[in-house]
Amino acid sequence: TCKDDKVRGKHAEREGKVFNRHIPPEGGNPGEDYNCRCWAEPYDAKKYKNKPMIIDVSGLDMFKELKPIDFTTKGLPQYAANNKANIASDAMDDSSYEYAHRKVKFRSPEEEKLLRHMADVVAKSENIIEYPYLDSKGLITTGKGNNINRWELFKEIHWEIDGRPATEQEIKRAYDNLVAKRLQLQKEYDELMEFKRLYPQKYASLPESQKKEKGPFNYGANYYAQFTDIKISQKEIDYHTFTHLKNDYDVLKKTFTNFDTQPMGFKEVAFDIQYNVIGGINSFGKFIDAYKSFMQTHSRTYFNEMLKQSHRIGVSDTRNRKAIQKLVNAYGHMIN
Repeated sequence: TCKDDKVRGKHAEREGKVFNRHIPPEGGNPGEDYNCRCWAEPYDAKKYKNKPMIIDVSGLDMFKELKPIDFTTKGLPQYAANNKANIASDAMDDSSYEYAHRKVKFRSPEEEKLLRHMADVVAKSENIIEYPYLDSKGLITTGKGNNINRWELFKEIHWEIDGRPATEQEIKRAYDNLVAKRLQLQKEYDELMEFKRLYPQKYASLPESQKKEKGPFNYGANYYAQFTDIKISQKEIDYHTFTHLKNDYDVLKKTFTNFDTQPMGFKEVAFDIQYNVIGGINSFGKFIDAYKSFMQTHSRTYFNEMLKQSHRIGVSDTRNRKAIQKLVNAYGHMIN
């Protein structure tokens, strides 16, 4: 705290105490409450060796029958409330708390089966990256192609550094570094394109690796590992992937009223577009129109248009060809 007469009583009581940031005290973590001037400091195992960590689990559904617990980092007693909850025995291992409220709930066994299948399909097209990077469009991304370009999305990730939760300051620094890197790469690309315009012959003599013909950000995810120290766990990747897919599923069912009855090949193509493209399936209006017209007429003309409109710019030829093949396998037998 600021340790002055403006500090709220409850906040003054927390001065110097250690909290799990994923289960904050009443009012939220330092600085989150209205006009709060408090700040959090990273946990130092040596400095706080004998200080109690305060964890208030009363607000979580799975712990609602438990009262707030105080324990030291030397070890925890084991608790259970009607066999619903076991509290971790290691105070520095807060994974039980970190993911207690991050579990994706499927609405039916059928939905779970479909979304798990789609997660496997996504994994074949999107590399699993545990740190934030810029995709080929310059958007900040992580995990299985999850777009976290806006700060509001980026900060919601449970980032870690060397196995511990990253502080908000560390997360903001990582985000700002990527934003700055994006501006730098765009500036270098613009300067190179200006050089190409002014001196086309000199540009043509440059090594292919220096021409950046594929755009300013086409370096591959591995390139950005050197610019950040925050990472995302596999559990967090799975959580955000399934959350993404659940939202995609809702959009697809609204767009295609008979979506659940369609062949799996069509579902895979529709999910891939919705998951991968900015604006999702609804930015593919011509594809949607061709699909609906084909379903009414079974016309080869509309079918060919649907194949044509499934093409995505910025996606590999292999991925586009696979989409066409899936649509042919799904509906080729229906063509008049």
